[in-house]
Amino acid sequence: FCGIVCAGMLAAYSLVGTKIRRENISNTLFTFLAYGASAVVLNLLVACSGYSFFGYGKTNLLIAFGMAVLCSLLCHSLYTWSLEFISPTLLAIFKILAPIPTAVLGFLVFGEMPTGNQVVGGIVVIVGICVYTLYASKTEKE
Repeated sequence: FCGIVCAGMLAAYSLVGTKIRRENISNTLFTFLAYGASAVVLNLLVACSGYSFFGYGKTNLLIAFGMAVLCSLLCHSLYTWSLEFISPTLLAIFKILAPIPTAVLGFLVFGEMPTGNQVVGGIVVIVGICVYTLYASKTEKE
């Protein structure tokens, strides 16, 4: 269920981002509005759920800050910025690649060996992206 909801939200984010970026709204403004709305909603959810905002220790706060700035803000800002120059379909296709470098980093940093299903899935994703990219470039030439 979560995967379907996330896919729907990513599609909505891409479509809205494409429309807004083509309306000559700056990436900075779009990022501010998107992350501002996300911050309000998430803070409301934390407040309503009864969880505490504090008491998690310096290490956890540093990790959360690093993930927020590097993984979310930087990556999504680059994604939104690139919507002005690259097809949202192609960007969504390449976003599917995210688990592959994650698995490689997991192996290099933590020594986690990918399972057979993960390797096969990665190969299927890479082949699918190659087929799509070749087909898309062929249709653009025609």
